[in-house]
Amino acid sequence: PGYYAFGKALEDPSREADELEREFIDAAYGEAAPPMRGFFRAMHRRWEVRELFDRRETGVPDRRYRGYSFGMKPGDDYCYFYPPHVLHTMSACLERAKAMALDEKVKARLALVEAEFRYQRSLAVVQSIYRIYRLDPSWEALDLLETAVQDYKDTIAWLMPGGRSHRPGSLRSPYNGMKFSLSSGAPYGWDFAGIRAQGELPVADVEIKDRGARARIAPYTYDPDSPRIAGGADEEDAGFLDPSINAPFDM
Repeated sequence: PGYYAFGKALEDPSREADELEREFIDAAYGEAAPPMRGFFRAMHRRWEVRELFDRRETGVPDRRYRGYSFGMKPGDDYCYFYPPHVLHTMSACLERAKAMALDEKVKARLALVEAEFRYQRSLAVVQSIYRIYRLDPSWEALDLLETAVQDYKDTIAWLMPGGRSHRPGSLRSPYNGMKFSLSSGAPYGWDFAGIRAQGELPVADVEIKDRGARARIAPYTYDPDSPRIAGGADEEDAGFLDPSINAPFDM
């Protein structure tokens, strides 16, 4: 729906995104459109909330906060975009849509959506359980993590049978032409049997990496009538700051 909405908005900028999204879903999924609207709404609204905190066009007066690292590790994005309640909503909507579908073309499109969602869901579940393990390492959490990692590996094998892209509903795969390689990083590359044989739980080492402009993240006060923001700038930050507001230039 996103690509359709972008294209139509270029033709007519006065049209609303929600209207265009609904137009596409109704045309693509026919009798199964109502639950599919819920499927895409759950996903898109989650992305929109993230953008309110992270994008540069928010109008937030203090630009120091725009360089704050929203996702410190790659897996954090999956935990945020696909938390349990969003996964459950999307799964329920997709199952309902499959039950309502009568047209073969609609069934094929749903199979295509399901293939991509299964892959995204498998990653999100691994990262969510890995967070639990990092918070409180235990053998029980390790068992859950192993099950999730195996499901991720099974999903990759299902998407790439015999090294070729799976074609759900005979349609072109969303991963057509891609070559999947299993991640070797934690926890995907862990030897779970070896860990149990050793009898010692691995320590999850998390490296924090900030991105964006260098800026001090601290409580602040903002006076729209004042050319400066309370707090001032350190000498080492001076070259990165917009002197009109004493905050980092947009990158």
